[in-house]
Parts: sequence; C-alpha cells; structure tokens
Amino acid sequence: MSYEQALTNLEKILACIKSGEMPLSELTKNIEEAQRLATFCRQCLTQTAEDVDKLLSDK
Repeated sequence: MSYEQALTNLEKILACIKSGEMPLSELTKNIEEAQRLATFCRQCLTQTAEDVDKLLSDK
C-alpha cells in the first residue's frame, strides 16, 4: 500500500466516523484500522524525511 492510498483510506474512515453514519457495531474495527493507517502514514513520512536529510547532507 502506498502512502497516498493509506491516507485516502484514513480520510474516508474519519469522514464516516465524524458523520455519525457508521454503525456502532463497526466503530471499533474502523477505529483500529484508522490507527493502523495513521501509524503507516507516520512511518512513511518519517522515512521520507530521513531520506531527504541524508540526501541533503551528502552534498
């Protein structure tokens, strides 16, 4: 999964939760998925920042 796909999925889940349209029976599952996606996105951003820092320091 790419960062962009994960972010899109995360945004969809959050919008559904905020709208109140999500059935209570699915809420816990979707919150767990949102946490997983947020962690994945954070890791992608951290890795990208580290890669950019390394590239800039090599010059």
